[in-house]
Parts: sequence; C-alpha cells; structure tokens
Amino acid sequence: MNTCYGDSSVIPDTEMSKVRKVIWKNMVAYEWKKGDIIILDNQRVSHGRLPFTGNRKVVCAWGDAPKLE
Repeated sequence: MNTCYGDSSVIPDTEMSKVRKVIWKNMVAYEWKKGDIIILDNQRVSHGRLPFTGNRKVVCAWGDAPKLE
C-alpha cells in the first residue's frame, strides 16, 4: 500500500510504522452481533476490520455533517 500526505508526497515506511504502532495501541474492537449498527464520523475516526469467517451483509449510508450555526 502507498500512503501519502495531503500534498501527495509519500509517507516513508519508517513513519508509517510509528503510525501503525499508535493505531494498534489505541485500537478498540467489538464482537459484533446480529442487528448491531455503527455510526461514525469518517473524518475523525480511523476504522477497519480484522479477518473473519462466515457470511456477512454490509449496508452503508453516507451523509453530510450538519452545519453548526
């Protein structure tokens, strides 16, 4: 995988190694159950999934952040 800064310059592997260590140190994992949902701010939270076995159905909806006045 290539990982880049906002200006499209490549983030060196040595720096990404540090980022990955912080991610693993601060990771929170949940055991999902049928019917569970998650709502998250895609710009404030790093998210992903670990390997799994079995079938799954993923439904996704996107929306704009509410405008604060």
